[in-house]
Amino acid sequence: TFLPCVLAGLSKAPQFSMTAISHSISAQDVDTLVIPASSLGGSAVLSLSQTTTQIVAVQDNTTALAVDAAALNLLNLNILTVGSYLEAVGAIATQRAGIALSALSPHSSQLKLLH
Repeated sequence: TFLPCVLAGLSKAPQFSMTAISHSISAQDVDTLVIPASSLGGSAVLSLSQTTTQIVAVQDNTTALAVDAAALNLLNLNILTVGSYLEAVGAIATQRAGIALSALSPHSSQLKLLH
């Protein structure tokens, strides 16, 4: 059987110590949640969608869950959709610096000709 292999490998497994944990993480401690765009149906997203937590949905990472914002009618929430995790990091850094993401968009508003 494979049982001796499993038991031998357990000696190398991480050991958790309850004395090292000072406090648990609550929803108030989470400023931003970065998650694949196709997994918005998870319990963490549904719970944090009722708070002020910024939810960043990454389109490049697909999952088998295949539940997006439209499927859950979460379109009216503050969910920011980006293409990659690198864009997610940039968006978070930009917002924390106080810069509006719309200012960095390649699309500008239509210019009016003044006479």
